[in-house]
Amino acid sequence: MTCAAAASQRQGYHRNLLDHIDAIGIEALFCLENLRRHRDPSFFNHIFDKFEEIASMSPSLFLDALPHIFSSYIRCLRQYRSALYAQGGHRDVGPTERLRADGMFFFVMCNSLIDKFTFVKQAWSARRSLLCLVEQEDLFSVFQRDAESSLKQLGHLAVDTLNEIDKRTPISRTKSC
Repeated sequence: MTCAAAASQRQGYHRNLLDHIDAIGIEALFCLENLRRHRDPSFFNHIFDKFEEIASMSPSLFLDALPHIFSSYIRCLRQYRSALYAQGGHRDVGPTERLRADGMFFFVMCNSLIDKFTFVKQAWSARRSLLCLVEQEDLFSVFQRDAESSLKQLGHLAVDTLNEIDKRTPISRTKSC
């Protein structure tokens, strides 16, 4: 076996190992027992405090990973949907709306974390990826006033940022933002 072939084989094993570590970490973080506690504010605060610690060590790497974490959270909510959103407790809101609300709450928390690292080039890329996931997963609904407010603030921030970048051609805020 040549050196190049051995190196390529090691890279394949390395990638496979990282994939397994990722799967184990996501499974531990978003297991059913933890997801049942996700409505407790201290649960999310603890997780996002840890995320912030990790992000402060390597903001660009963490921001690149954040959409994957968000996507994994939504996937786990869907996986455990029947156990999490069984009948009871919310007679006026069905399981789909509860899943959407939980997903948008996590989105808002992710966005708040990104706000602390706006100096990092990947911040807007992470925001775009999160917004794409919100759209793909059909998470936003008119019943979510907190999420609506967060999305409006994000729209204003985007316009302000674009204005900063190109002061020669200002973009005005519209009511659709």
